[in-house]
Amino acid sequence: MTKYYHLDRTLADFAIQRRPSGDLFSWVGEFSDTLQHFSDNGYNMYQRVVRSPNTNRVVVEDPISGREREMIMMGNNSYLGLHVHPRVIEAPKAAIDRYGAGAASPPHFSGYYDIHRKLENKLAFLKGTESAILYPSGYSTNLGLLSCFLGGADTVVID
Repeated sequence: MTKYYHLDRTLADFAIQRRPSGDLFSWVGEFSDTLQHFSDNGYNMYQRVVRSPNTNRVVVEDPISGREREMIMMGNNSYLGLHVHPRVIEAPKAAIDRYGAGAASPPHFSGYYDIHRKLENKLAFLKGTESAILYPSGYSTNLGLLSCFLGGADTVVID
């Protein structure tokens, strides 16, 4: 098997170099082998083990030494930091104590909890609408919502 990586390549080279005009499979092979080379040498940027709340600074496991170290986190999506607010942390703890760790089935199979109905009512009030519907995932939203508007001749591409 041919190894395509070069020690003088960085991942930035792949970002700067647009899709090559030549053999795409060769380019993908080079990219894949370069990632593997970095990983084999302890420089795996993906699936980093985080050992603290994911805030603006995190404690991570150093992939080379195995020791913990602090680093700046620039990749989380919690812009307001609500996921670490004490009230936000306490609410699911209380819900778990009362309802368990999950609904165990979709709402249309076995019903839904009173806290879901309360949230729907609050959302409807907030938006000034008659009612609101909660969906547990993007997939179920697509199923429930889009099926109301689309017909047999429609095509939908969803990412």
